[in-house]
Amino acid sequence: MSANNTLEISERINKAIRKNSTDLDLHGMNLREQPVAIKDLSQLRHLTQLQSLDLSYNKLIMLPNGLRHLTLLQSLNLSQNQLKSTDGRRHFTQLQFLELNNNGLLKLPDWLRHLTQLKTLDLSQNQLASLDELSQLAQLQSLNLSQNRLYAHPVRQPSFTKLAQLQSLNISQNRLHVLPNWLRHLTKLKNLNLSGNRLTQLPDWLREHTQLQSLDLSHNQLTQLPDWLCEHTQLESLALSYNLLTQLPDWLHQLTKLNTLYCYNNPITDPPPEILGDALKHSFSTVNLEALHRYFNQLLQARTVTFYEAKLLIIGEGGAGKTSLTCKLQDKHAPLPKKEESTDGIDIVTWHFPLPPECDEEQYRVNIWDFGGQEVYFATHQFFLTRRSVYVLVADTRQQHTDFYTWLRMQETFGGDSPIILLKNRNRRHGSRFFIENLPELRKRFANLKDVIELDLENVPDADNWPTLLRNLEYRFLTLDHVGKPRPATWVAVREALSQDSRDTITQQQYLNVCTEHYIKRTDNALQLSDYLHHLGDILHFQKDAVLGDLVILQPTWGLDAVYRVLDSETIVKNWGQFTRSELHTLWHEPKYDGHHHHLLRLMENFQLCYPLTNQPDTFIAPQLLEPEVPDYTWDHEDNRQLRYHYPDFMPRGILSRAIVKLHDRIENQDLVWRSGVILNNGYARAELLELRGENEIRIRISGQNKRDLLMEVVKALDELHLGFPKLRYEKRIPCNCTACAPRLEPHFFNLKDLLDRLAHRRDTIECNNPPYNYVAIHGLIGDDIRHMQKHPGNPFDQRNIYNVFGSLYQGDHHQGDKTEVGDITDSTSVAIGRKSSADTN
Repeated sequence: MSANNTLEISERINKAIRKNSTDLDLHGMNLREQPVAIKDLSQLRHLTQLQSLDLSYNKLIMLPNGLRHLTLLQSLNLSQNQLKSTDGRRHFTQLQFLELNNNGLLKLPDWLRHLTQLKTLDLSQNQLASLDELSQLAQLQSLNLSQNRLYAHPVRQPSFTKLAQLQSLNISQNRLHVLPNWLRHLTKLKNLNLSGNRLTQLPDWLREHTQLQSLDLSHNQLTQLPDWLCEHTQLESLALSYNLLTQLPDWLHQLTKLNTLYCYNNPITDPPPEILGDALKHSFSTVNLEALHRYFNQLLQARTVTFYEAKLLIIGEGGAGKTSLTCKLQDKHAPLPKKEESTDGIDIVTWHFPLPPECDEEQYRVNIWDFGGQEVYFATHQFFLTRRSVYVLVADTRQQHTDFYTWLRMQETFGGDSPIILLKNRNRRHGSRFFIENLPELRKRFANLKDVIELDLENVPDADNWPTLLRNLEYRFLTLDHVGKPRPATWVAVREALSQDSRDTITQQQYLNVCTEHYIKRTDNALQLSDYLHHLGDILHFQKDAVLGDLVILQPTWGLDAVYRVLDSETIVKNWGQFTRSELHTLWHEPKYDGHHHHLLRLMENFQLCYPLTNQPDTFIAPQLLEPEVPDYTWDHEDNRQLRYHYPDFMPRGILSRAIVKLHDRIENQDLVWRSGVILNNGYARAELLELRGENEIRIRISGQNKRDLLMEVVKALDELHLGFPKLRYEKRIPCNCTACAPRLEPHFFNLKDLLDRLAHRRDTIECNNPPYNYVAIHGLIGDDIRHMQKHPGNPFDQRNIYNVFGSLYQGDHHQGDKTEVGDITDSTSVAIGRKSSADTN
């Protein structure tokens, strides 16, 4: 460390002596590298009134001798040093707060047992297995033992019977398969963190801990919750994310003080995921407990029936035979549709098949969604590719250019664990064999790919494998997780009444009247049901939208047909996606759309398919139909900031076009936009966004003044879009700023998550991948915001304390968008993107 730090240490100590201070902060001063006279801290003998001392982040390997004079010390922070062991200190008899986290300690110091006034002790991120020295700390109230080696049980278990005052305990991330026996004696605990272990069940003796107010069980392997947990009536917060739970028990309503419940990343089917909403989609979202309790109350108060209904989603290239399959499922003797009758957009029809005798219903209802295969539809289709459905990917021998990997990756991203059947539509007139060269690899890579069936749809019902396809479909539907679960009988009655209604739309009040007729009298219960039916695909009801909230669309094709009609319009396509209200009146001329043009336009805006021109509010742009050619524009390459979104497996269609809709107010001159890019301008800075599908990347660079503000807007928009893709993997990449990369058009880019992981493991540098392989300071790459986070890193398994950088959430290998503030990106001077457009010549 430089002489400046030596001077700074002396000045801080002398200032504290002059003021007879009670606290002193020497964190991050690299005391280990100081001269002996300084690092020994002998000057501290003059600070006889000192009560608080921070020596964290100093790389200390032993305690400075000067500490022995601090007999009144109450708070001591020794975290983030290298104290593998500590020599004897019995001088801290008044100490109440001690931080020893992240020191690599193999055993506890002997003098710890003499700190009888200690109230808070942080021993996290060490290598401790034995805890005997803690047994005498009778005043201890808070103890953090996370990220140690408690899984290596010592032969002699510590006795914690004297820790009667302990109220908060964190033993997360210790690879525990069972809870240590000493925990059973801590019955006064109010806060207990057991996350990040390997627990498959909770011991019965934990039922005695009835004073618990906060319990974190996330990141374990629990398959069910014990019934005795309902006796913990003081619980206010319960974290269950990242387990194997399939059901939330109805006794949760007995926990009347519970106000926070996390359940993200569990295969929960009961209650239905629609009731749990965003809590199953995003790690930071909590369960709407009021909605959950309403659902449980309806189950208790009304008769229940078993539910047999699901969606069949038929996907594949245009002309592969999707519509033919839909037609044959409804009537195996029906003639095949003509070529010109192929699906435009989405067709929705119903198919029923008989249930086995042991089921308490006669028929299974399948809502078939036949998706048009034209590329222009792909971005919109993604809104309706749902989980808890069955998928059929249809491929045709006449074409044999199906990109199986892309289709299967898309289904995996949007359909979750839903099973998919690959149907090889073999046309005998165009060859006798349908060979998929990499089928074994596809089966190995995609666990959802359950069946591969080959048949000729033109020969149905006489085709050999037609009965096999039907049997497999029925089996996949019957084994969906949500099928056969009880639902309130009133729900089924309302759904049946709506399905019999021939109208395309009704008002929300008319919907509420139907609910009242079937004994759902409370508005909140009725709206809960409409949300359930909306996600099931039976209806469309955008409750929270100011324009659409009063409209219940009973026939989803009514709205979808209108939307796709705009995207298919030859006039609008030739006009590169530009259209006016008067053109919409022409397209939506039928009586069924009378009085609903504003609803339909709002539906398109809800799907982020169009935006109004700022200076022409009656003119709109559909960005997916924009001109593909890049316009001429100038760009200042000096002092740019760069960020890239990289999608390792699969880049969904429409991310950039939807981002353009969200950011349309910032489009420069309202016309510097094309199908794969846009230039934004906020008056101070400019942003260039480019979509490179061949690279699976969105590339961003910012020039001008106050670049950070515009970057925040862009990242916020993209991260909010990513929230709609729960299983999508993506990386944020930032450029290297080493001397070798700075002058390059294409510098090396680092994965931001890798940088954060290195910082979390106390690695301050990283090697550049470009020769001569310079080592680069990580803090210089990602800015000062991270330094503060590294000083207070929290528990990385806790969704409430995860690194938030550039508005992002990092958990394990999964990277998700969050809504937090954007961090700083250090300027990368004279660095431009690799692709050279016409703009680069100016």
